[in-house]
Amino acid sequence: MALVTAEARATEGLRQRGFLQTKGLNEDFFTCMFAIARVSGWLAHWLEQIKANKLFRPDQIYDGRHGRVDAPIERRANEGGHHDKGGR
Repeated sequence: MALVTAEARATEGLRQRGFLQTKGLNEDFFTCMFAIARVSGWLAHWLEQIKANKLFRPDQIYDGRHGRVDAPIERRANEGGHHDKGGR
């Protein structure tokens, strides 16, 4: 199975735009068409879950480094130019 890069996902909107332009659709409707397609996919997924009476979740496999030791937050606060203490 080929991996999809972030660049490929970003250009998907351009392909959709080109397709809609060839069909003569006004650009004002591009966002609506995208939303309709996305929502119909979400609803189909939801219906599958309802029929099966279970939640479908993608496989989540952590492939990061295990057992690493993080520096205390006090030491990390000013590293890398990050000064925001309210989040990441």
